[in-house]
Amino acid sequence: MNRTLILPTLVVIAILIAACGGAEEKEGTGTTATGHTSEAAAVVTEESRRQSTKAVSSGQATEVSFTVDDASMSGPDSVVSGWVRFLITNQGQNNNHLGILQLWEGKTTADLAAYIEQQPTGPLPAWATPGGGPADVAPGASGNAMLNLDAGSYALVRYVSDSSGASRPSGAGILPLTVVAGATTGEEPIPSMLVQITTGGYVISPALKVGAGLTSPVTAGPHIVKVVNEDLVPHEFRVIEMESGKSVSDDPQWEMGRGGISASGGTKKLMRLKPVIAEDGTGPTGPPPGIAVGGMMALSPGKTAYFSTDLKFGYFFVYSSLPQPDTGAPYFLAQIEELADTSQGSTDAVGSLQVTPMVDEMLVMP
Repeated sequence: MNRTLILPTLVVIAILIAACGGAEEKEGTGTTATGHTSEAAAVVTEESRRQSTKAVSSGQATEVSFTVDDASMSGPDSVVSGWVRFLITNQGQNNNHLGILQLWEGKTTADLAAYIEQQPTGPLPAWATPGGGPADVAPGASGNAMLNLDAGSYALVRYVSDSSGASRPSGAGILPLTVVAGATTGEEPIPSMLVQITTGGYVISPALKVGAGLTSPVTAGPHIVKVVNEDLVPHEFRVIEMESGKSVSDDPQWEMGRGGISASGGTKKLMRLKPVIAEDGTGPTGPPPGIAVGGMMALSPGKTAYFSTDLKFGYFFVYSSLPQPDTGAPYFLAQIEELADTSQGSTDAVGSLQVTPMVDEMLVMP
């Protein structure tokens, strides 16, 4: 039976991708583990109902292609406004990406480089706002992101990690991008998967399969993913596929444990992943091991972006490595959950995910 999982606050989660669909529908909104109706779940339900009347579409957009490697990026320096699909090909030996910042107040990429040089660990200036971009992909792989760009000046940047693992834009190798007004805006995609980034974390649901409830699993295969940042600060949505035959517990910086949950039919057990924090407060300087398969780079509050992906059956981690405003530590060092029903050899698919704040238990809805 497909189930809805409700999780505590987190910034890295693992998704068990189901090999097939066929979810039953349930009326009502999601609830937190404390039994209270979640407003975020209601929002997801309403969005899912709206999307369920439409067919999945990749939309219509101007395409621009870039090559990225371990030290540089190259591609066009201008594009027309409206929906733009950024395509990247990683020619480096490491994971690589392409981040997009919109520049305001007449600022240029030279101004941005000078600012970052003066404040390498500080927040971005108010005149440079993150607009998304294709997240990390493995060497030799390709990634994409579809954004609705207004006419203006933009900067294409690489994010680099500090000693704690928190990532910030680098002042080196910044590329300018001019967006000129176009006659048409293109067509917004219709997603098969919806990601809402909230104050409490990620809310993930299959946009077309949910119907009246939140019980459908995310299925294996091609997906158009809509990412909406509903929080008050920028966030990323990077995706890592766990390597076949590998276990997160193979890495001494991460550990697994079991947590009890209540569900119809008795108590189930879920595997729980968390970082190993040393006595001095230090922890992992990177997310769990796996293969980078794309996602969305830093996206400003209120912004919406899309990317396409082909999900295999298995586990996927999603995370943000941006620095937390209060501590400067990367978001992935917060609480982490791996979603897998391991009770009595169960192979139940994980359903839509509702992330709720300050809840220690995970509740699997029947």
